[in-house]
Amino acid sequence: IILPDNRDAGRSSSSSANYEIVDLADDLADLLAFINMGPMHIIGHSMGGFMSFYIAAKYPELVKTLTLCSTAEKQTDVGVAYLSARIQLMMGYPADNQMTIDRASIVSVMD
Repeated sequence: IILPDNRDAGRSSSSSANYEIVDLADDLADLLAFINMGPMHIIGHSMGGFMSFYIAAKYPELVKTLTLCSTAEKQTDVGVAYLSARIQLMMGYPADNQMTIDRASIVSVMD
Protein backbone atom coordinates (compact mmCIF):
# COMPACT_ATOMS: atom_id res chain seq x y z
CA ILE A 1 0.00 0.00 0.00
CA ILE A 2 1.39 3.37 -1.02
CA LEU A 3 -0.11 6.42 0.71
CA PRO A 4 1.70 9.47 -0.67
CA ASP A 5 1.53 12.98 0.74
CA ASN A 6 0.49 15.50 -1.87
CA ARG A 7 2.15 18.88 -2.03
CA ASP A 8 1.27 20.95 1.06
CA ALA A 9 -0.26 17.96 2.85
CA GLY A 10 0.90 15.60 5.57
CA ARG A 11 4.66 15.66 6.00
CA SER A 12 5.46 17.03 2.57
CA SER A 13 7.15 20.38 2.25
CA SER A 14 5.14 23.54 1.67
CA SER A 15 4.96 24.96 -1.81
CA SER A 16 4.65 28.64 -2.63
CA ALA A 17 4.11 27.88 -6.33
CA ASN A 18 0.64 27.60 -7.82
CA TYR A 19 -0.42 24.13 -8.91
CA GLU A 20 -3.55 22.26 -9.92
CA ILE A 21 -4.91 18.75 -9.42
CA VAL A 22 -3.34 17.63 -12.72
CA ASP A 23 0.07 18.61 -11.29
CA LEU A 24 -0.60 16.47 -8.20
CA ALA A 25 -1.66 13.62 -10.49
CA ASP A 26 1.56 13.98 -12.49
CA ASP A 27 3.52 13.89 -9.21
CA LEU A 28 1.81 10.63 -8.29
CA ALA A 29 2.32 9.17 -11.76
CA ASP A 30 6.03 10.02 -11.50
CA LEU A 31 6.17 8.23 -8.14
CA LEU A 32 4.40 5.14 -9.51
CA ALA A 33 6.71 5.06 -12.52
CA PHE A 34 9.76 5.41 -10.23
CA ILE A 35 8.60 2.52 -8.02
CA ASN A 36 8.23 0.47 -11.22
CA MET A 37 6.04 -2.26 -9.78
CA GLY A 38 3.93 -2.61 -12.90
CA PRO A 39 0.28 -1.65 -13.23
CA MET A 40 -1.28 -1.00 -9.83
CA HIS A 41 -4.69 -1.03 -8.23
CA ILE A 42 -5.46 2.65 -7.63
CA ILE A 43 -8.06 3.85 -5.16
CA GLY A 44 -8.93 7.53 -5.36
CA HIS A 45 -10.91 9.15 -2.56
CA SER A 46 -12.37 12.65 -2.89
CA MET A 47 -9.67 14.82 -4.50
CA GLY A 48 -7.67 11.64 -5.06
CA GLY A 49 -10.48 10.53 -7.35
CA PHE A 50 -9.92 13.54 -9.59
CA MET A 51 -6.22 12.69 -9.67
CA SER A 52 -6.95 9.03 -10.38
CA PHE A 53 -9.18 9.87 -13.37
CA TYR A 54 -6.34 11.89 -14.83
CA ILE A 55 -3.75 9.17 -14.22
CA ALA A 56 -5.95 6.49 -15.78
CA ALA A 57 -6.51 8.65 -18.86
CA LYS A 58 -2.96 9.90 -19.34
CA TYR A 59 -0.95 6.97 -17.95
CA PRO A 60 -3.07 3.83 -18.50
CA GLU A 61 0.04 1.65 -18.33
CA LEU A 62 0.28 2.46 -14.59
CA VAL A 63 -3.29 1.38 -13.78
CA LYS A 64 -4.45 -2.20 -13.29
CA THR A 65 -7.80 -1.26 -11.72
CA LEU A 66 -9.36 2.04 -10.69
CA THR A 67 -11.67 2.38 -7.68
CA LEU A 68 -13.29 5.72 -6.92
CA CYS A 69 -14.75 6.70 -3.55
CA SER A 70 -16.67 9.88 -2.71
CA THR A 71 -15.57 11.67 -5.84
CA ALA A 72 -16.74 12.78 -9.28
CA GLU A 73 -15.33 13.01 -12.77
CA LYS A 74 -15.02 16.79 -12.50
CA GLN A 75 -15.71 19.58 -10.07
CA THR A 76 -18.88 21.53 -10.77
CA ASP A 77 -19.28 25.27 -10.22
CA VAL A 78 -21.71 24.50 -7.40
CA GLY A 79 -19.16 22.14 -5.83
CA VAL A 80 -16.43 24.76 -5.99
CA ALA A 81 -18.74 27.36 -4.42
CA TYR A 82 -19.69 24.88 -1.69
CA LEU A 83 -16.08 24.02 -0.88
CA SER A 84 -15.08 27.69 -0.88
CA ALA A 85 -17.91 28.50 1.53
CA ARG A 86 -16.89 25.60 3.80
CA ILE A 87 -13.29 26.82 3.88
CA GLN A 88 -14.45 30.33 4.80
CA LEU A 89 -16.71 28.90 7.49
CA MET A 90 -13.91 26.78 8.95
CA MET A 91 -11.54 29.76 9.04
CA GLY A 92 -13.96 31.45 11.42
CA TYR A 93 -14.10 28.60 13.94
CA PRO A 94 -11.56 26.92 16.23
CA ALA A 95 -10.16 23.71 14.74
CA ASP A 96 -11.87 21.53 17.37
CA ASN A 97 -15.35 22.97 16.75
CA GLN A 98 -17.78 20.48 15.22
CA MET A 99 -19.70 21.88 12.29
CA THR A 100 -22.80 20.62 10.60
CA ILE A 101 -24.42 21.37 7.28
CA ASP A 102 -28.05 21.24 6.27
CA ARG A 103 -29.46 18.61 3.91
CA ALA A 104 -30.26 21.12 1.15
CA SER A 105 -26.63 22.25 1.00
CA ILE A 106 -25.41 18.67 0.70
CA VAL A 107 -27.93 17.84 -2.04
CA SER A 108 -27.00 21.01 -3.97
CA VAL A 109 -23.44 19.76 -4.60
CA MET A 110 -24.43 16.28 -5.76
CA ASP A 111 -24.93 15.55 -9.45
